[in-house]
Amino acid sequence: MTSKRALGAAIVYHRERANLTTAQAARRAKLSPQALHAIERGQAEPHWGTTRRIAPALGVGHWQIAEAAERLERGEKLPA
Repeated sequence: MTSKRALGAAIVYHRERANLTTAQAARRAKLSPQALHAIERGQAEPHWGTTRRIAPALGVGHWQIAEAAERLERGEKLPA
């Protein structure tokens, strides 16, 4: 898995664990739903500041998103 796709999948993982829709998470992170959707699909690579806004919107630290992305990039599965 590429790093962009892994980052997007990690964000989806944490968003779903927070029981948020893309629109809800985007609103909390002050992003457009289209921008967050592109990030989640690995079509856009967010700047560090954007990732730092997304994390608290999902109720996690930015390091948790990075850790999940690294695990996914290595081919590991995340806990259900």
